[in-house]
Amino acid sequence: MNILRLNTSLGKCDIFWIVDYHKYHIHDQNGQKQKNPMVDEVSRHLMDLKSTENKNFDIAVAKKSRLVLRELDTVLEKNEKAILCLVPSSKANKYGPGLLRIAQFLQRKDSRIAAVTNLIQRKTSIVSLHSGGDRNISIHKGSLAIGEKIKQDRTYIILDDIATSGNSLAVCADMIEYQGARRVIPLAIGKTYA
Repeated sequence: MNILRLNTSLGKCDIFWIVDYHKYHIHDQNGQKQKNPMVDEVSRHLMDLKSTENKNFDIAVAKKSRLVLRELDTVLEKNEKAILCLVPSSKANKYGPGLLRIAQFLQRKDSRIAAVTNLIQRKTSIVSLHSGGDRNISIHKGSLAIGEKIKQDRTYIILDDIATSGNSLAVCADMIEYQGARRVIPLAIGKTYA
């Protein structure tokens, strides 16, 4: 398990991530777009999670579900119960289909996951970040909201598929902490390799 320590306008935030994600395309020194030679199966599967129409969607869900399940011991105590919530899609009121399936798997397989909730909601759509959308923290602060009351005696795991700047996870964590959660664990399956 890796940790990204962010110092944001919201304060310090430790974001956990499991694997490196290599973008499919990169730009060379002349600004020309080219295929990234570092792209591997792990990275392709992370992108496959984005749509049920991807031919390897089910394989990606199965592999990443097992991967996250193995890593829960790193972030949760043996008997610690947690509520799992997802970073929403860039589109209002939507969640990534792969993340939803992974969350359902985790709740079935690990008794420490007490609930899966759509706690964090995207009120207004934003340009998707992997398509070049603005990663500024204020974009997330203005488009995200907490949709239900926080249980102050609980641990919350916030799950995202890919973190690049970490700002989505940082804003979600800040919102949940501000409302009094006992502990918040921002967790990305992949972190964009820089």
